[in-house]
Amino acid sequence: REQDLTSSIGKEYVEGNAPIYADFRHVGPEGFQWARSNPAMAHIMSVLDKVGIKLEKERVRYDQCTGFIFFQGSGIKNNIFTETNVAGLYAAGQAGGFPTHGTYSVGGVNISTCCVSGYRAGEYAGKFAQDSTQAILNMEQVSHLQHLCLSPLGKKKGVSPNTLRERMGEYMSQAKRAFYRNDTHLRENIEETKNWKDILKEVKAEDPHDLIKANSLKNYILCWELAFLATLQRTETRGACLRTDFPYTNNEEWLKRIVLKDAGKKIDSSISPLPIYRYLAKPQNRGKIPFPFSMPDIGK
Repeated sequence: REQDLTSSIGKEYVEGNAPIYADFRHVGPEGFQWARSNPAMAHIMSVLDKVGIKLEKERVRYDQCTGFIFFQGSGIKNNIFTETNVAGLYAAGQAGGFPTHGTYSVGGVNISTCCVSGYRAGEYAGKFAQDSTQAILNMEQVSHLQHLCLSPLGKKKGVSPNTLRERMGEYMSQAKRAFYRNDTHLRENIEETKNWKDILKEVKAEDPHDLIKANSLKNYILCWELAFLATLQRTETRGACLRTDFPYTNNEEWLKRIVLKDAGKKIDSSISPLPIYRYLAKPQNRGKIPFPFSMPDIGK
């Protein structure tokens, strides 16, 4: 399984057994021809060919990376009509109501969810617009948001967005930060996001490209902060949430979802049980299920 493979690679890096290589040299010409014609792999093979990496002749190094925040994410909370808790805001696809945890997107498995939710979002957003009067803009709010968005352009001195991005990447490229976690490291990660926020205040933009990077970093930091807070609260290992201090999936206590909400100067969280009674596939084991292999030692 993909999860077991990536977990194993992360463990090897934590334990100092790097580098790790992928070897495809045993795949015959027909296999590579299939990969270059397969819609899901053709682009990847094209990029490898352009940079001169020939999988037929050489091994490829697995390296650490910052990870993908959307992995098994849920997006904005919405209902079956794709409505959010903000009137007039509808969320579809990965933006909201992301397909059930454990499903796999490659190959179009989740395309039906995207199509249905996209259709519904357009349908109900259109109905909402038809029945609504013209909105009255709060110009004070508009000016405030405009200032937040454009302020990096007005700075003559400051930090390049690339500098902050490199610092974040260097920190999060550690498997014990982005992949395997425990209570101590999660609290350290949360403190580090505060440092990123302080540096973000000093980020300047030389041009519109830098401005896009600066605003993207703001969202990126927020997403990591939310991920750290939720992982700290979830005292178990499940999916991409790998807790070395809780090396088991706890179906007895954690068949629940964590909802994070902006509460002004802080982030509030709430926990609600999953509606298991509505699911056709139900967990057979309602107890604690040990992680399939030993967790690495990342310290206390």
